[in-house]
Amino acid sequence: MNVKMILLYFITMIVTMLQDNIVMAAPLPRNEPGVLFLPDTAIVMEDGYELSIQGVLGAIFILICALLLWFRGLLDFRSSQGLVGFIVLAFVAWVLLANFEPADTFGRNRWTIYLVVPIACGLIGALLMSCTLHLYLLLLGGLGGLAVGLWILGWQTDLSIKSNWGRAVLLIILVVVGCTFSALDRIFHMFGTAFTGAYMLFLGLDVFFHTGFTYCFTTTLDANPAHAHIYQATRETHIIHAVLIVAAIIGLMIQLCFVVGINQQYDHYFPSKIRFLPPYMTSSYYYNYNQPWIPWRRRTPIV
Repeated sequence: MNVKMILLYFITMIVTMLQDNIVMAAPLPRNEPGVLFLPDTAIVMEDGYELSIQGVLGAIFILICALLLWFRGLLDFRSSQGLVGFIVLAFVAWVLLANFEPADTFGRNRWTIYLVVPIACGLIGALLMSCTLHLYLLLLGGLGGLAVGLWILGWQTDLSIKSNWGRAVLLIILVVVGCTFSALDRIFHMFGTAFTGAYMLFLGLDVFFHTGFTYCFTTTLDANPAHAHIYQATRETHIIHAVLIVAAIIGLMIQLCFVVGINQQYDHYFPSKIRFLPPYMTSSYYYNYNQPWIPWRRRTPIV
């Protein structure tokens, strides 16, 4: 009887080990309720992360937006408006979703919601931005300030500033400074565009490589207690932060190659003889600047 029990015990152990190995070796792609996981051999940080189809689609949108920012000199001002409106409202939608997600999550379609809702809100933002005037140029500087703030925070483990209030103050100051300086001269919103495009470029790429760079973004902007965020500054993240500066310089040089188009966008609202916010609300270059300029009227480009 004892021998039978021992044999049954060993057989049970062997079957359990085989089952565990079969589960661990489950091939990808793998379907789960509401998500499809894809094979990804380029993952750097092994912390249970898996590449999903929603993540791939989101990364593609991020990469496309990053490249369009760099090449916005080829776009007309309406297309640039739509691009900035899409990025800003999609970003706001993601932040709201992440921070207000309930503890029991959004259910089986959670990753689809994180993909579809920001895209839908981004499209609404593109339409709304077309109803504004020079707001998108200011927002380009604000996005650049936000990207610079995230870049500063990402140099140390658990972020360079440990206090949530300190991080918020830093980001708010940089966003306000970026918006203000973008109104002073076109080079500032060009720099903001270059840095934002560079940061978005590496965010999109990190979806595939998962070095931990994205955790800086999520740790800073997602304060939901139900979401565990641990950002660790590693050799890979330091390399990305260093290369990001080079990428921003490349983005600025690309814009300088198409500076004629950017000048036309800038001069469409900000005549070259006027430089700060209060005088902007004046009439066109071809009229008396002492006359009030109606905010929704299209400004004549300077020639």
